[in-house]
Amino acid sequence: MITYLNEYVEKLEEKTNAIVATNIVDFLMRSPDVEQVEIYFKWSIIAKDGDDKHFNVLKKIGFPPIQLLRTKDFLKEIENLGA
Repeated sequence: MITYLNEYVEKLEEKTNAIVATNIVDFLMRSPDVEQVEIYFKWSIIAKDGDDKHFNVLKKIGFPPIQLLRTKDFLKEIENLGA
């Protein structure tokens, strides 16, 4: 089952049971009347050249607030999760 539908399955299970919830979602995914649409945001904030200094623009935008981490700091965060 598609991962982003898991929340719907959970809600349907609260009202029915796991089998009914799965069958409803399977039916929707197979129905010719249902169109799957990928939703994403294209902010176009960072230049396409990939130079790390261009990520600094994220410090200047007001919304959405984005906290930047250097790679070494990110790796430390990951290590701390396992500790």
